[in-house]
Amino acid sequence: VGLYQAYAGVTAYAAVENWERGIRTLNEAVLKDPQNPGIHYVLGILHLGNNDLPSAEAEYQLLVQYRGDSKLISHLSSAISDYRYRRRR
Repeated sequence: VGLYQAYAGVTAYAAVENWERGIRTLNEAVLKDPQNPGIHYVLGILHLGNNDLPSAEAEYQLLVQYRGDSKLISHLSSAISDYRYRRRR
């Protein structure tokens, strides 16, 4: 999954707020390509949408570990920070 495909994946599931289906689908993709950083990025965003911060943080760590695109790393990091901020309010 490349940069644009990752964004498209997030957009497709987020548009209908079908977080759990997206997570299931991408968990299947991880089984086939566990070191694909784009999949971990999309999973991180979907986990945030599903209010699962620990899973989103775990996906962020995998995104970094597998040397994801710097834009994906930055975006997921920002999304996690925003999520934490909103939860504190």
